[in-house]
Amino acid sequence: SPGCVPITETFPHVARGKKGDNNCDIRKSESHNSYNYNDSKEKTTNIDSSKFWTHTLYLSRDKADLSRYQCLVRKQLEFFEAKDEDVKHRMKGYGKEIVSKQVGIQCRHCSQILTRHRTRGATGYPTKLDRIYHTAQSMASGHLSNNCPLIPDVIHQKLIMLQKNGSVVAVAGGQKKYWAEAAKVLGIVQSENDGGLLHIPVPKS
Repeated sequence: SPGCVPITETFPHVARGKKGDNNCDIRKSESHNSYNYNDSKEKTTNIDSSKFWTHTLYLSRDKADLSRYQCLVRKQLEFFEAKDEDVKHRMKGYGKEIVSKQVGIQCRHCSQILTRHRTRGATGYPTKLDRIYHTAQSMASGHLSNNCPLIPDVIHQKLIMLQKNGSVVAVAGGQKKYWAEAAKVLGIVQSENDGGLLHIPVPKS
């Protein structure tokens, strides 16, 4: 596509895979079959000398309240603060306005790729805490199950297996209330006037 930077120029290590929404090749590497999922993994990304917070949806307490499927889904997704590129892409691609550092949800596997090169459903912006569950379920059934070119095969196959085996429904409190409360634990709050979600750092005890 005109003006489209081949993904291999940005990530030369990647091998053949699917295409993004803008028809740029998004490719998958054998090295992506090895991931280290630590409970409550947190990271920061240095962009223009600013720090943007991210944190996996998965918490160690999830396994006591959620199904195996829901736990696995939460390990594949992370909260993140929108950068300038995300703001521009959201308006240009979807005609929807978000603000810098607004909290969204993104696929952990696709987080290494520029927003405009990601495949369908890799990013979502729930406007309220009680919309986090629905946004994540949509990303799981759409992006993770069908569109993600970088999810390791072993994890993709396990997701599909758990879906078929009826492990989708949470054991207890797994609907939107649990997901909203879990987000609050991380310091995620609703902004004033329903303007989306924001992250307020939680003081360390």
